[in-house]
Amino acid sequence: MNITYIITIIIILLVLSVVVTGIIQKREQLAAEKKQRASQYYYQAKNAQDMIDVMRAIPISSDIIKFLLSYIVHNLKTAQSIWPKLQNINVDIERAEMHFQGYKAKSNKKIPLPSDEQSLTATTLRLNKFINYLKTLYQSGALPENHFNSWYQKLYQEMARLEIEGNLKLATRSIEKEKILTAKTYLNNSRTKIEHYQIDIDYKNEQLNILNSILIEIEKPQQEADSENEKEQTGYSNTHNEGIQLGDSEQLFDNKKKW
Repeated sequence: MNITYIITIIIILLVLSVVVTGIIQKREQLAAEKKQRASQYYYQAKNAQDMIDVMRAIPISSDIIKFLLSYIVHNLKTAQSIWPKLQNINVDIERAEMHFQGYKAKSNKKIPLPSDEQSLTATTLRLNKFINYLKTLYQSGALPENHFNSWYQKLYQEMARLEIEGNLKLATRSIEKEKILTAKTYLNNSRTKIEHYQIDIDYKNEQLNILNSILIEIEKPQQEADSENEKEQTGYSNTHNEGIQLGDSEQLFDNKKKW
């Protein structure tokens, strides 16, 4: 009887151990999932702040910045509600709210044209990265469609202006430095961008006219030089031929002697 009782107790303890272990593992799994979800919201907030920092030196619509600042606050608070134990989450929320409330809208202005190729490349890369980021927000449902369409169109036009007018500016500077081949390369780049971007036809024609006028200025000195060389060669040829004709008439045949 005692043996049966002992065996029963052992079985019960084993079952309880399995049940308790399962409960503990389930709780740990749920906690890990919560922590992971909270981390996702936290890193979404961090990515938004990183994008603001990337574009800090590049003028961007104040509406976009305000949206991103509010998006950061929302994601941090969501992360806190899911997993309050996130490290420094309260401090991060306080800092984000302070930035959002203290943000002062700036007058929207065009992005300045870079003065060298390296700056042009860096600016267009940053802007392209920012546009792709907004696309990601839109596709995830975080950015409303009407906001995305409006902001995307403005940023697209700015990208086109940067690459078209930026290359024209670099071409002009190259001409000033008497680097004609480099200037022609920038003009070709600009023409390619004009053909690539879907932009207003009046703006496209305006930039093509500017491009062609620059190209004419480049080719004009060479055409004048070629014309002068042609004149010199023609004058030399005529003079030389006249000399030959005189020599022929005087020296080619000897006068016949009368016998």
